[in-house]
Formats: sequence, C-alpha cells, structure tokens
Amino acid sequence: MLIDSVIIKLERRGIDTKPSFNITIYGQGKFVYEGIDNVKTKGRVDGSIKDDKVVALLYDLKNSDFFSFEEELLDKKEGYSSISVSLPENDKIRTKKVGFYNDNAPENFKKLAENIEKTVRCKQWVDGSSGFRSISKSDKKSFSPLKNNLFLYIKGRPFPFLLIIVCIVVAILILGAIGLGIIPMFSDSSKENNTGLGDNGDDSDSNVEYDPPIISSMTTASEIVNKEPVVETIFKKGDNVIVYYVFSNITHNGIYNITEEINVTSSSDDVFYHSLDEYTNDAGSDEFFDHVEFLTDESWPASIYTVTFSLEDKISGKANSSEISFYLNEKLLSIDVLTSASEVNFYQDYTEKEYFDFNENISVYCEYSGVNITDNNECNLLLELNVTLDGKDMKSFSDRKTVVGNNSHAWFFKPNESWSKDSLYKITLYIYDYNGGYSAEESYYFWLGS
Repeated sequence: MLIDSVIIKLERRGIDTKPSFNITIYGQGKFVYEGIDNVKTKGRVDGSIKDDKVVALLYDLKNSDFFSFEEELLDKKEGYSSISVSLPENDKIRTKKVGFYNDNAPENFKKLAENIEKTVRCKQWVDGSSGFRSISKSDKKSFSPLKNNLFLYIKGRPFPFLLIIVCIVVAILILGAIGLGIIPMFSDSSKENNTGLGDNGDDSDSNVEYDPPIISSMTTASEIVNKEPVVETIFKKGDNVIVYYVFSNITHNGIYNITEEINVTSSSDDVFYHSLDEYTNDAGSDEFFDHVEFLTDESWPASIYTVTFSLEDKISGKANSSEISFYLNEKLLSIDVLTSASEVNFYQDYTEKEYFDFNENISVYCEYSGVNITDNNECNLLLELNVTLDGKDMKSFSDRKTVVGNNSHAWFFKPNESWSKDSLYKITLYIYDYNGGYSAEESYYFWLGS
C-alpha cells in the first residue's frame, strides 16, 4: 500500500455549544484542521506530523474493525461524528465513510476518533488547551508559605486536609520544644557540616524535585503582529522563516537561567540553521514567549525541514524539547482558474457559466501552476472537488494525477432530486502536490435554478 495515497478525515458536528470542526490527514504527514463553529480557532490551519503517526492510525483503523462498521443514517440535524478513509486499491482510490450520532457511536469508533484528534493535537484550536500539563498559581490552594515547601503536591493537589492539620500541630510542638530548650536547634556535627543547608550554604532545599520546563506552543510564521505569530508552514526559497514558541515552568524564586537551542535540519538530516543562547534575569511571571528568525536562500534545497527547540533550565537541571516541520519549495502551487461551465472541450477552451437550469449538466474547470516535476518528468497531484449547499456535501470528487500535461482538469455532473432548486452552491477545489509537499485551495459559486 502506498502510504502517500492515504487520506483520513474526521468530521465533528456539535449542537448548541458543542464544537464543529474537520480534520483531514494525508499520507505523507500533512494535515488540515478546519474550525467551523464553537471552537477557539475558526478557519483553516495547516500542519504536519511524522509518517509513523499516519501508520499508527492505519493500525488503529484495522484494530477497530472500521471497515466492518455499518454507517448510521444521518439527517445531519443532530450532533454527529464521521470518519472517512481513502486507500489505494488496484490503481484506484477506495473510500469508506462511517458516521454515527454522537450518543450512539460504538466505543471503538469513539476511541478511533479521539486518536485522530490526539495525533494532530487539535485541542489547541478547539478549546485552546495546549496539550501540556501545567499547574498555574491560581490552581493551587492558598496556604501560608512555609519554608522549603512543606506542602507536597500529588498530581497538582495537596494531601487531605486532616493530614495537613496533623503536620501543623506536630510542627508547633517541635518549635515549642526548641524554644524551651528541650530539643537543641543544631547538633555540633550539623553546625560543622552545614547539614540541612543547600550546596551554597544557604537554606535552600537541595533535595527539591523539579518538573521540567513546559513548551506549551511552537509554530513557524511569516511575521509577528501584536506579539501574535502569523502562522505559515509553506515557504519558498528567499523567504524569512520565524520560529515562535511559548514556554513556562522555568522561574525559581523570581529568577530564571535558561539556554535555548534551535536546530533546523532537512529531510536528509543536514543542518541548515543552529542557534544557542543563554538568558539569566529576574522574572515577573512564569510564562514567556520568544522567537528566532532565519533567511532561506538558494543553498537550501526544496525539502521538508524539521525545527527542534531544546530548552534547558540551568537552575533545576531539567530540560525539554519540541519539534515542528515546515515546507520549503522552489515555487508555490496556485489555482489560476476555477469556474463552472456549460461545456469544456480542452485546455483553455471552455464556456464559463454561473446559472444553470435544474436538469442541465454542469461542468467545473480549473487551471493551476507551480507543480513540482520529478526527474522522470512526472507529477503527483491530488485534486479534491466538493460541491456544497450551506455546508452540506452534495457532490465530491477525488482524483490523482501523475502524468505531466497542460495543468488543467475538469469534472462533470448533473443534479438529482436531492438537490435544492433556486439555491447558491459552493465549489471548493483543494490540490495537494505530493512532490513539493504543499497545497492550494480556491472556491467558486454557481446558481441552480428551477
């Protein structure tokens, strides 16, 4: 099976305040999130994952008996979830789509849908959570600040209240005994050896167990506007690339001392950018953002690049790292023409039309440019065309193109009785170039009369 031909799509449709969004994962690791309603991020977000995660999802599909599911008939007025999978089969693409009302979905279907969400970490766009666990100061109970953290936390929560009361009572009795001279404050040996003091002779606790730094967000961007990154994952040679990241859990008693290391490597593991910086300062908070910028040029080959951000807390000795990818191409794919038509003869020979009678045949024609061609004079394109009415799918096409030609394509269809008359229909064309690893999308509208 050719993994680069795989397409996995999850649709979530909620009612009332429940989120509605789509996730589409492509075989080479590219994915597209589309926020629709009741989500933090609306619109399209492009990203990428490693190939092995796509393979893991294919195993999940097999183990969940996905291909034996019988789809529940949906009127799409209730909350539902659906998963569609496209796989190569005998030089064709086989697609199976399964959907259930949210309350009726079997457990293995629910688990499969959750695994798709976790694979692309979509919660950051759905509800704004980062996917990393962090206990903020406001989450912690307000107690008197005793030295050396006498209050221990398990999974972010204190010991039961009764145990705390017992500890306080015991501490009061011990302090009272010291004050009366019953228990000496220090033995001679402890005075000589500074027992109970930190490595620097102060009263810090050398046995405190620190959590590693938290990298809560990381992305590539074309620019930063009002301290917010303009997210971009596809660049061309000569572009300036910005790596933006947010991190926390590095402040100790109002001070931080960290090193930030950035490595940018191509798909052949060659290093094209490296930076290493150390920062020490006072801190007013424990959440920080930073970025680095680098300029690509002709020495950078067209490739998928991996950005590795390593963060070390010099005070605690703990470290953490995170990875993202971006695409660098010779030129970008673009859709130059997308239109409905009454007829299409051949390249650049078509009759554009925007109004159709109900029983009339409809054609859709497109032209595109910026396709990457291999040394064997082959292209590798996926062309997906969707016709929708108020967000409802009416007609879909999914075509593969490997023969270099005139960079145009056409589709033909005729409405049936399920289509609504006197309505405005939307055409959406999505093209993905497997050779270059980038995509283009355009939309167009036509009117279907009576």
